[in-house]
Amino acid sequence: MPCRPHPCCCARLQPPREGELFAALKEEAFAVWGQAMADPAAVAARTAWGACLLDAGYPRFVERFDAQNWINGQVNALQAF
Repeated sequence: MPCRPHPCCCARLQPPREGELFAALKEEAFAVWGQAMADPAAVAARTAWGACLLDAGYPRFVERFDAQNWINGQVNALQAF
């Protein structure tokens, strides 16, 4: 007869859910991202990016993800019909 663990032990044998498993890693990644985006060099690069796009006639896309978000919105609108 095969050995069966006691029911109270089964909970300890279950792997953690993905959210629990990566929660600390995600929190640390967001903290590192925030620190990187606050770095003066990153701020200067984003400012230059925005000025360049503004000068080129694209006032809607002065932040890094503006163009990507706009395209995603257009695609989502097309898929909604």
